Amino acid sequence: MSNAVQAAASSLPLFHHSIEPLNVDLHAGLRLNRGAGFGFSAGMATVPIGLGEFEAAAHSYPILFTDTNPPVPVVLLGFRPGWNLFVNELGGWLPGAYVPALVRAFPFAIIEDAATGTRQFGFEADAACISPTTGLPLFEGGQPTGVVKEAVAFCEACQAEMNASRAFAAALDRVRLLEPQTATIEPRGGGKVSIDGFRVVDRNRLAGVHDEVMLAWRWRNWLLPLYAHLLSMANWTPFTELAINQLAARQ
Repeated sequence: MSNAVQAAASSLPLFHHSIEPLNVDLHAGLRLNRGAGFGFSAGMATVPIGLGEFEAAAHSYPILFTDTNPPVPVVLLGFRPGWNLFVNELGGWLPGAYVPALVRAFPFAIIEDAATGTRQFGFEADAACISPTTGLPLFEGGQPTGVVKEAVAFCEACQAEMNASRAFAAALDRVRLLEPQTATIEPRGGGKVSIDGFRVVDRNRLAGVHDEVMLAWRWRNWLLPLYAHLLSMANWTPFTELAINQLAARQ
C-alpha cells in the first residue's frame, strides 16, 4: 500500500471547513477555549511548517519536502491520510512533541482576497474551541481582547514564516538538492506500508554546492533549517515505532 505525502491544496486555510471575518457585531459573545484540544487535526498526516520552526520540529518529526512544484516543507505526523499519530482520541497531542504553529493558530487565520488584494482576520465559528460560555472572551466593551490581538499577531507571524519556508524550499529545488524518497513500515501483523510523494536533501549533492551559494544561504539564515532537516531524519526510527505500536493497538 502506498500513501503519498501531500501539501494542503484547499482554498481554505488548513483545518478550516468554513471561515468568516471576525466581527464584534456578530461575535461579541464568543469565547476561546484552548482546553478543547487538537481533535481538528487528527486527520492530518502532514502539516506545513514555517522557517523558524525547523529547529524545534527536528526534535520530534521527520521534516520532508513535498514532491510538488513548488515544494512545501512539512512535518510527517502519520503514515496514511486521515490519521495523525500524534493526536489521541481525546484530542490531546503526544506529550513532549512539538506542536506545529498552524495547529496552534487554529481556529484563526488570515483571509486573503487575491482579486482585490485585501486581507482580513477570520476564524472558524463552528470550531470546538469556540463557545458562548467557556473560555476567554474575544471581545469586551465592544473591543477585541488580548486573545484576539495575540491571535492576529500570531497568524501574521505564521504567514510570514510560511512564505520564508517556501522560499527556502524553492532555493533548494533550484540547485537540485531535493531527491525523491520512499519509506516503508512493516506492521507486526504482516504486510508493508509505503510512504512516498516526498523529497529530502541529498547529502552527496549538498557537498557539491558552490561556496558562494552556501555563503548566500548563510546570510539568509538558511543553514540552520537546512541542517535541522538533515538531523530530523533520525526521527524515522521513533516515528516507525510509533506507527507500528498504534497499528498493533488498533488490531
